[in-house]
Amino acid sequence: MTDTQSCELDRARELMTWFRAHLERLHGLARTHPHSEDIATQTRQWVAEFHIADGKTGGYQLDQSMLVPCYVMPSAPTDVVGTLARYYTWLAAVNDELIYTDSSIDIFIETVKKILHDGAPLDDDADRLILAMASIRDSILQLDASLILKFTDGVMGTLRAWRRRQQWVRSGDLPSLAEYLDYRAFCLAIDEASLLQRLQPDLLEPHKPYTYGLARISKSAGLLTSLVNDLISYPMEIRRGEEFTLFRVLAQEYGISHEQTFPSALALVSAVHHELNALVSALRADANVNATERHQADALVAWVDGTYRWHLAGTRYDYASTSDVGTLQYPQARRDVQPSDH
Repeated sequence: MTDTQSCELDRARELMTWFRAHLERLHGLARTHPHSEDIATQTRQWVAEFHIADGKTGGYQLDQSMLVPCYVMPSAPTDVVGTLARYYTWLAAVNDELIYTDSSIDIFIETVKKILHDGAPLDDDADRLILAMASIRDSILQLDASLILKFTDGVMGTLRAWRRRQQWVRSGDLPSLAEYLDYRAFCLAIDEASLLQRLQPDLLEPHKPYTYGLARISKSAGLLTSLVNDLISYPMEIRRGEEFTLFRVLAQEYGISHEQTFPSALALVSAVHHELNALVSALRADANVNATERHQADALVAWVDGTYRWHLAGTRYDYASTSDVGTLQYPQARRDVQPSDH
């Protein structure tokens, strides 16, 4: 790690407690699935079977990623949560092995589509991540075979969003803030995961389209969870030399210093959170909205609080070790520890 990176990391750790003091005010508590331990154990067995942890992804990162569904859908059927636990573990491996490397993801995306959409036969020497996706497809077919096409659309949306990021990084050009926000709305795979979650009896039947209000809530929740992840993952991005961050995009968009982007990023997160609350309030105030649609809105909002609490549950992010008794006062940078501007 360079002296500049070390300086930035020191500053990031100062900011984490400040971020947490504000984020705690925005997020409520979250329940976990009652069978989380069993789901995690079964997912670890699946990881071993398909050698998911044999690549560049650390086992601790996979271990945390598999728990996302346990935090965001505590009332969903256990087999649904188990399938999605494997899917999120798969996403973590793809993200770290392909997206953050020089590997081309285009052929991989097309292969995944053929496996999911068409059930294409596998070659004898197929990549372990492709074999793992085929097993996830089998699990979805057992849950509800008619959902496989919509699930495939969701997976393609997530992987294509990641490809946009890869293209920006390779070109060396940062996107505009509007482009970045559009990209981030798809990054945490809420669309395909929520589709399977809707097999939960009290939620909207998965073949029914979202109403306009629910569609807006879903997109807002997806964007908010991604932006909160941007704040929380900042120290991790420094350690791996990541230049493509929300903070860099804000600095470019508004012509401000890197230091000035931190309050800007938090203000952006707060604004999206306010928008989500306003959308939910409007839906609840509509006399034409039925109980099922209200339950669906609550389930989408649960993604926000559940994903936030999930960040505190593992070791992928430095955030897990911060104190929750932080100050709301912005920590001024010390003269001897000044992060560089980019």
